[in-house]
Amino acid sequence: MKRLFLLLALVGMFTVGCTEGGENEIPDDAYITLNKEVLTFVPDGESVEVKVYSNYEWTLTNNCDWVTTFVMGGEASEEGTAITLTADLTYDDREGTITFSCGKAKKHLVVSQSFKEAIIADENNVFNVPAEGGNVIINYQTTVECEVIIPEEAKSWISLAPETRGLESGCATLNIAKSNLSADRRAVVKVVKMGDQSVFAEYTIIQERNMDYIILYTTTDGETISPNNFDYLTNTYEDGVGMLAFDGTKVTSIGDDAFSGCATLKSITIPDSVTSIGRSAFSGCTSLTSITIPDSVTSIGDNALSYCTWLTSVTIGNGVTSIGNNAFYYCTSLTSVTIGKGVTSIGNLAFYDCYSLKSVYITDIAAWYNISFGNHYSNPLYYAGNLYLNNELVTDLIIPDGATSIGDWAFYRCYSLTSVTIPDSVTSIGRSAFEYCYSLTSVTIGNGVTSIGDFAFFCCDSLKEVYCKPTTPPTGGSQMFDYNGSGRTIYVFRNSVEAYKSASKWSDYASEIVGSYF
Repeated sequence: MKRLFLLLALVGMFTVGCTEGGENEIPDDAYITLNKEVLTFVPDGESVEVKVYSNYEWTLTNNCDWVTTFVMGGEASEEGTAITLTADLTYDDREGTITFSCGKAKKHLVVSQSFKEAIIADENNVFNVPAEGGNVIINYQTTVECEVIIPEEAKSWISLAPETRGLESGCATLNIAKSNLSADRRAVVKVVKMGDQSVFAEYTIIQERNMDYIILYTTTDGETISPNNFDYLTNTYEDGVGMLAFDGTKVTSIGDDAFSGCATLKSITIPDSVTSIGRSAFSGCTSLTSITIPDSVTSIGDNALSYCTWLTSVTIGNGVTSIGNNAFYYCTSLTSVTIGKGVTSIGNLAFYDCYSLKSVYITDIAAWYNISFGNHYSNPLYYAGNLYLNNELVTDLIIPDGATSIGDWAFYRCYSLTSVTIPDSVTSIGRSAFEYCYSLTSVTIGNGVTSIGDFAFFCCDSLKEVYCKPTTPPTGGSQMFDYNGSGRTIYVFRNSVEAYKSASKWSDYASEIVGSYF
């Protein structure tokens, strides 16, 4: 009997131990309620708070992958436990259930979300169209009935292809007419919800200008005037407003004073047929902001663009060999100049009073050391101070083999230079070639140099080291190394030290000349 009682006691203990931590741990009087049993999210997605009331611990089961619940359960609370539900953005109708459990008690929260009205543009929503026109296909995704809207001002050159339906979802074809303008034109086409333009997608259409179309100037009554008749140039124009282009099949040169004083001229398109720009051709075109001179042009005349006070950028093609005197005189807003590799001479005062100039860009360093400058006011570096080769700032200047001379003023006031290497092929360094190169610290002069001009390295006040390789001292210029950095040393071949110290002009620096084997 004692054994039977003991066995029953053990069985009872085992049974109790097995129920600990299970569902039966929560008594049958458990309850759970919600302050909401139906929840509708907005299409854009949102966060909503729901309160859970229970007398024991509770858990939730989320059957909606588009709703984030952040918690999987909570503690008992008669005052209610606040939880946050967040819905994703949707373009479809959807519905689901989130189940809250407290023991055997359960509550279901029904959640739903209606679709968002949207028209989504394809990633390619900017189209560049050639002057001859063509078709453009715009693609989109939509949840609504939609239509294509072409702005009124563009309907003369953009139209909806006949096979395209206004309500068609997915794509539309636009016909772009041939351009007869000398300037680019653009328009923004929209795909919008039918009857509600607040739901839309945008597409930008850009058409290139037609270089063959001649627009000189057109008056308000449509009369086309000749290039030398400027009586109408203060009027407002319906076509080609403030613009000038040439027929590339007819124009081979722009004559002297051709458009001088055209104060309303805002842009110029010069075709590849033009080979020369005459004296004062665009002088005083005070509304002109930029100009690109094509490779076909070989010369820019004196005063060609002087007093163009709004001109900010100039690009000079590779065919230009000479820039005349005062060519860009008093272009006070000019900030950047790009000079092609063909330029060999820049006339007196070519860039004088271009005091806003910050950058000079060249495509080949050979285009620079060969240039003959009329005076230092002709050198764009006089104002810019920085030289760029293929859009990279030049700090370490290595002049390529084959160069035979460095012209007067060639790198005058080139503040960006920190070191210069001159090859053996160079025989002469011109007057003031590196004057006022304030950042220059080191110079190597090749053994072919026979002459160094006056002020060649004058006021290079950071210059510390000069390596001069010619065994025979070059003919020295006045003050060629004056006002260099403190403690500056001139290194020459050991066997040439005395020759340098006794040579004319070199003797001024005798105490700073030391021997080297390089």
